[in-house]
Amino acid sequence: MKLYLVRHGQALDENKDVLRGLSEKGKLDARKTAQFLKKAQIEIEVILSSRKTRAIETAEIFASKLMRAGMVEQIDGILPNDSASVYLKNIEFGVKDVMLVGHLPFLASFTSLLLNREENAVNILYSTSSVICLEQKDSQSWQLRFSINADLL
Repeated sequence: MKLYLVRHGQALDENKDVLRGLSEKGKLDARKTAQFLKKAQIEIEVILSSRKTRAIETAEIFASKLMRAGMVEQIDGILPNDSASVYLKNIEFGVKDVMLVGHLPFLASFTSLLLNREENAVNILYSTSSVICLEQKDSQSWQLRFSINADLL
């Protein structure tokens, strides 16, 4: 199983949009990253998103490029300051590849927890619209497959 961890695209300033939807740059970068994954023939069966507008909009852009069918599922437990350890205890990994669209610092803590079995053991940099792909080696361990950043594309 592969787990694609995505930080939402650049959001509008709260003064311009209280809900903090994606800026035009955020939409462009999310499309650029999703298109790159599509060209690499990556297909996602499940996309999970936080309930924040910027994450939902990012997830929908990725879904339009990478999913044949299905919808983005909004979930709890992956907001910026939610506990990665608590979330990990409450999820089950299967055989399907999953994309998780969320926020910092949660994503960095969750990535560190999966790779090192400790939150914040490694300082993980997530730019907006970036993707880190992890692959499950066995029931307890993960490895880094790749990391991409919209600014490099």
